[in-house]
Amino acid sequence: MGLVGLSAALGAFLSGVMLAESSYRHELEADIEPFRSLLLGLFFMSVGMTVDTRLIADNWLLLLEALAAVTTIKVGVVYGLMRLLHNKHEPSIRAALLLGQGGEFGFVLFSTAVTAHVMPPEQATLLVALVTMSMALTPLLVRAAPLLVRDKPADEPEEDFDGAHGTVLMVGFGRFGQLAAQMLLPLGFEVTIIDNDVEMMDAGSRFGFNLYYGDGTRLDVLRAAGAGEARVICICVDKPASATAIVRLCRSAFPLAQLYVRAFDRIHAMELLDEGVHFQMRETLESAIAFGRATLKELGIAQERVEEVEEAVRLRDRDLFTLQQQARSDGRDLASVPRPEPFTLPARAAKALNAMTEPEPVEG
Repeated sequence: MGLVGLSAALGAFLSGVMLAESSYRHELEADIEPFRSLLLGLFFMSVGMTVDTRLIADNWLLLLEALAAVTTIKVGVVYGLMRLLHNKHEPSIRAALLLGQGGEFGFVLFSTAVTAHVMPPEQATLLVALVTMSMALTPLLVRAAPLLVRDKPADEPEEDFDGAHGTVLMVGFGRFGQLAAQMLLPLGFEVTIIDNDVEMMDAGSRFGFNLYYGDGTRLDVLRAAGAGEARVICICVDKPASATAIVRLCRSAFPLAQLYVRAFDRIHAMELLDEGVHFQMRETLESAIAFGRATLKELGIAQERVEEVEEAVRLRDRDLFTLQQQARSDGRDLASVPRPEPFTLPARAAKALNAMTEPEPVEG
C-alpha cells in the first residue's frame, strides 16, 4: 500500500480481510483473542484524541442533524435487509441498532481522501466527528432495543467450563445426541457435552454427564471444553452448516481427535467425507431400516428372508453412495443433487393417481 501511495492502515485492513478467508483464520482468531480488548481500547483512545471539540461546538446543530439522518438511514436499511432475508423482528431490530453507527473504516478513508486532495481537511474533520458521535450514540440505541421488541429474551447462562474434561466431547445434545450418549453412560466413559440451547441444558442435567453451555462453532469454546484432550469428538448438531463448520475447526485445531459426525442427508454425508471425518451416519438411515424390518416381520416374512433383504438394501445403499461420491469428486451432475433411486426394479410401472385421462367418447 505504501508503494502505491496509500496508508499502512489500509494495507493492514486488506491483509486482515485476506487472512480472514484463509485456512489460518481459526488459529489467528485464537492468537488475537487475548489482545482484542487491549487493541479496541487503544483504537477508541486514538479516535477520541482526533476529535476536535471546538469544531463540534461551532457546528453542533449541523452535526446533530447529520447524526439523526445517518443513524435513521442506516437503521432503516439494515432492518429492511434483515426482514427481507426472513429474519424475525427481534433480531432484525437489534442488529439494526447495533449497526446504526458510522463505520470505523471511515477514519482511514477520510485521511486517505485528504492525502489525495479529494476532500478538504475541514470536511474530513467534520466527518470524523460525525462518525465518532454515532459510535457514542450506539450504546444508548442498544439500551433502547427492549422498548422496541415485545418479548424479553431468556437469560442465557454464562460459559463456564471449569472442570471440563473427558474421553469424549459431544457437541449438541438434542434428540440424536441424547440417544448416542446413552450408549456411553453405562460403561463409565467421561463425556463432556456442550450445547447452546438453554432449555436442553436444563433437561439434560439429569443424565449425569458434564454439561456446559457454549457455542460449538467457536474455537475458544471447543478448547475450553477439552477438545484438545478428547479421543473422540461427536458432532451431533441439527444444522448441516454448523456441523461442517465444527468439523473444519476440529480438523485444523485438533488433528489427533477422531471425528464422528451426524449427517443430515446423502449430500451432507459426502461433504463430511470430503472434509476428512472418520465416521458419519445419516440421521434417518438406521431408523428407516429398522422400521422396514419390523414391517416385514409383521407381514409374516421369515426372519432369514428379512435379514437377507436388509443386507441387500444396505449393500445397494453403500454401492450407490460410493458411485455418487465418485461422481461428486469427478464434478459430474450425478452427485450435485442425488435423486432417490430404487434398490430393486419395480414389479410394475408406476402410475400417478391424479393423472389426467382422456374422456371416453359417448355413443349416440
